[in-house]
Amino acid sequence: PQRPNMSRHLFYSAVLLLLLVVVMSCVTGEAVVDEVTSPDSGTLMKILFNWRDLKDAETVGLLRAPSLVEMDGEVFALAEAQCTKDTNVFTGIALELLKLTDKQSKELAATEMKTQVLVECPSDKRNCASKNADQAASASEVKVHVSRPTTVVQGSEIYILLGNYSFPVTDPAADVFQWGFLLAMGTVRNNEDSTKMIHWNDTYVLPWISFEEQ
Repeated sequence: PQRPNMSRHLFYSAVLLLLLVVVMSCVTGEAVVDEVTSPDSGTLMKILFNWRDLKDAETVGLLRAPSLVEMDGEVFALAEAQCTKDTNVFTGIALELLKLTDKQSKELAATEMKTQVLVECPSDKRNCASKNADQAASASEVKVHVSRPTTVVQGSEIYILLGNYSFPVTDPAADVFQWGFLLAMGTVRNNEDSTKMIHWNDTYVLPWISFEEQ
């Protein structure tokens, strides 16, 4: 029964390794900003991403696709988080730093993990998800669907594949350009309380054109 799941995980890992090669060879950008070439006009579309913590009235109900990742001598549990606010359902990434203790082992508790949500901001609202964003900017954020996180560690950086991302294209004949892979990069840093946590930095969309040109 576990073989299909293992095969799927190995497939996702292979895809992530391929994406990592593409990112390191042809993608550059500043934090939370990605530029995607529009196939019909040849121009660059700026996509602004930002990671934020859960807000009031947002809760985590279920965890999916859990995995372990080791960085800088620390082991983290990571999973897709199914979040809700009122009747709205969305996803995020849940993290927990694991410690070796003499206590009895227990299951991951969704409410005890640090959960962050990836949002897309309008082009004129770079910090729409930040703590200091005004109400209008926060209201304009669009939550990005993330699913089945798959990780690869490269030195002091972690790369995480977050599923598919679709973006608008005006040319109906250019279906291959209407979606790509969503990829984020993170590093381990200390929180304000001196505990270590993975902080997500750059987030990229790699359209299929990136692979067509390789």
